[in-house]
Amino acid sequence: MFRRKSVVRDKHTLPGRQRERSGQWANAKGRPHDEAAAVEVKDAGRRRRILGDHQCRHATGVDRAHLDAGRNVEVGEQALVSRPLLIEVQALVTQSVYGTPQRTVSGHDLRRLQLLLAVLEKRGGFHFGVKDVFLNIAGGIKVEDPSIDLAVLCALLSSYEDVPLSPRVCFAGEVGLSGEIRAVNRIEQRIAEAEKLGFERIFVSKYNQKGVGAQKFDIEVVPVGRVEEVYKQLF
Repeated sequence: MFRRKSVVRDKHTLPGRQRERSGQWANAKGRPHDEAAAVEVKDAGRRRRILGDHQCRHATGVDRAHLDAGRNVEVGEQALVSRPLLIEVQALVTQSVYGTPQRTVSGHDLRRLQLLLAVLEKRGGFHFGVKDVFLNIAGGIKVEDPSIDLAVLCALLSSYEDVPLSPRVCFAGEVGLSGEIRAVNRIEQRIAEAEKLGFERIFVSKYNQKGVGAQKFDIEVVPVGRVEEVYKQLF
């Protein structure tokens, strides 16, 4: 039983006890890793464990069983420290049976959800004002990165239309008030992480195309500029 778990990254190679006190670590040759580590802190001291790629897949909170089901579950990316994490987003939209529609969230900002619903009402013509909306970030993760906006929006639309999306699709983009899909930082790292985890398509902002550069990815990168374009591509 451990008391606290945190994720750290080694930015500098520090010698001996100084490295231990700082919580940083390096490999046997003294070179820093660009990896994530789960650090378990106990009363007796600190124990480090490096997560491999197959372990990181489970640490992201993406449940493959739910993805394979393909029901109103989308995957977005959150940049934590220096390595992007793929986050599973679940949404449920139902007809409201009370006077005031419910807005229930877990792991996400309620005000951000209300903002996205207002964008869908105004820019897309969807009638969420008479719907109960439930949003869940799987795995008990609290997400603050705005790049999750596009995944949340698509999960809402999937439940609204009752049309499941492919479990091999993920999203990375911020949604603005005018319905535009805004660029996010570290887009190449996000795309590379999605490709590594076996996704086939990733939707990103068209304003991120310069950030992608000339690097070739096996995953299909779909640039979109507005909410309407996303809807036409997926539904």
